[in-house]
Amino acid sequence: MNFREDINGLRAIAVMVVMLFHFEPAWAPGGFAGVDIFFVISGFLMTGIIFKGIANDSFSILRFYAARANRIIPPLFALCATLLIIGWFVLTPADYRNLGINSAASSVFISNIIYWLESSYFAPGVENNLLLHTWSLSVEWQFYLIYPVFLLFLSKFLSINNIKKLLIVITLLGFSYNLYASVYSPSAAYYLLGSRFWEMTIGGLAFLYPIAFTRKKSIEAIGLLLILASFIFVTKNDLWPGYMSLLPVVGAYLIIISHTENSPFTTNRLSLFIGKISYSIYLWHWIVHVFLFKNEYDNLYSKVFGILVSIVLGYISYSLFEKKRYKLENITFKNLITFKPLILSFAIFGLSAGIYLFNGMLNYTYLSHPEASDYISKYENYMERKDVKENYGVLNIDNRYESSTSTSTSTSSNIDSNLKQNDGVFLWGDSHADALAYGLEKIFKANNVKFQATTAQSCGAGLGIGANIKKKGTDDYKQCVESNTFAVDFIKTHKPSVVIFAQHKDHDLNNFDQIVDEIANKNISYIIVGPVPQWRGTLPSRIAYTSLDPKDKYLGSIRPWILPLDQKMQQKYQQNKNIRYLSLIDRLCTKDDKCLAKVDDKNSPLVWDYGHLSLEGSYYVGQNIIYPEISNLINQSAMTSQIEQ
Repeated sequence: MNFREDINGLRAIAVMVVMLFHFEPAWAPGGFAGVDIFFVISGFLMTGIIFKGIANDSFSILRFYAARANRIIPPLFALCATLLIIGWFVLTPADYRNLGINSAASSVFISNIIYWLESSYFAPGVENNLLLHTWSLSVEWQFYLIYPVFLLFLSKFLSINNIKKLLIVITLLGFSYNLYASVYSPSAAYYLLGSRFWEMTIGGLAFLYPIAFTRKKSIEAIGLLLILASFIFVTKNDLWPGYMSLLPVVGAYLIIISHTENSPFTTNRLSLFIGKISYSIYLWHWIVHVFLFKNEYDNLYSKVFGILVSIVLGYISYSLFEKKRYKLENITFKNLITFKPLILSFAIFGLSAGIYLFNGMLNYTYLSHPEASDYISKYENYMERKDVKENYGVLNIDNRYESSTSTSTSTSSNIDSNLKQNDGVFLWGDSHADALAYGLEKIFKANNVKFQATTAQSCGAGLGIGANIKKKGTDDYKQCVESNTFAVDFIKTHKPSVVIFAQHKDHDLNNFDQIVDEIANKNISYIIVGPVPQWRGTLPSRIAYTSLDPKDKYLGSIRPWILPLDQKMQQKYQQNKNIRYLSLIDRLCTKDDKCLAKVDDKNSPLVWDYGHLSLEGSYYVGQNIIYPEISNLINQSAMTSQIEQ
């Protein structure tokens, strides 16, 4: 296929906007759509290679695979090898072990499946995964493996024209499945090939059905506008890919079929240069981002610097590894095993798997700082510890909910038949509320206060699904609705004195006033517990890296969104008579934005991961902050009831 400068320019647009999104989401809220543009380009190029080969009866599937491995594997090998070497010196055993499994998965192109099984792309904590971005390489490679085999099989029974028509149908079916999966299985839709291949086959249709336009620049301009719209108006809160993915996909399709020469947007010198090294830039930019993120470099200069460094590293990678081509002549099944890119891939897989199997313990940090490593390891599998299992999720489980001690399952308590009206406290929220439940239950029990709760993972309080619309269609959807329905029914029936709302974040997006109006009981007091201080990475890691001296109790640089959210909520509910906002930030943090990280003289962390309260942290917050507030409200409620009687 003849070299297309405009496609190189399109690559430049895609990689630059992905970088903008990662370094500062406000610059391009929908910048992650740049990956979809890469998929369209891949589909166009691969379809051209395969169909031309089939038409000329010269297509070699082994040569096709070897050519793909030639371009993709050497730069990826260099990236993984560099991370494994540097990681040996700077990562903790837990982090090094995670790097091992992620590197192994990336080297054999199944990382998208691993990340799908673990969490959402936008979930807290994923920003520390050094190889998170390789999920898209895995999707592409899986497409490369299946697509030529599928087309070769069809060519045995169908003509080229009929195969082309069938691809139209397959693309439409793929898009339809994408719409379904984006609603009912969002994480799978994001990560897996099943809901992404239609983006590549649309690129294929651009090759199979070329259109000669008289106004090429106008078509290109429409495509650019669609792509620009996806970068500006799409956000990570939208279901993705979903129907909104048509914006970047159709935009890329129009630019490709317009085939505009001498375009000021795609064929200028800068675009051609960035496009040429776009793959290597993509590989390295995320590493730079994670480094800046973990080390708290969070200003305009560091972000611009990060982008420039990514381009420089991309150019070095391109020059040393991507440009290099290993010989493809006489590729057969017998000598395929000696093909150098495959050897590199298997070498990284073997090394990475070994690191994972040895739990990352054979690294420099463990050997030189065993005390810090042991401290981190203590909290690595926190939820598996016996003392935690026995205390997390302390309340009896209502028979409508599955019993579990993990924060991933909704829990609610049995209704106490002796519970009096206008008596007790009810806790309602997500897994962060569940973490708070331990301390509250212990404190309320000691003070003869009735306590009930319902919690569900990533499910803030609401009417039905409430503000948790992103959960619609997920495995947790039913639990979220049941937990919220249970809460409303319980509060209406048993009329506790105080209802506590607690959740991870997005307090400002939750309509607490609507909940209060629905319950319609003026004798119930409501408290919104603000977000717990949350640090980048895990707090135990930060403590180990910073200081294990029990006297050093405060750490700075909490996640930047927390302070503005907390201030916004304080202002919103300052004059609200029905709902009080309880700021944990005000009580746990100092004026210089340092927050309590250790709650006792044993180095017990406030939170055991990025933001879920530890058992000690839960008791500390409950005893010193929440119980005094609740006690006053219960006393006021009791006095009001006596006066009314």
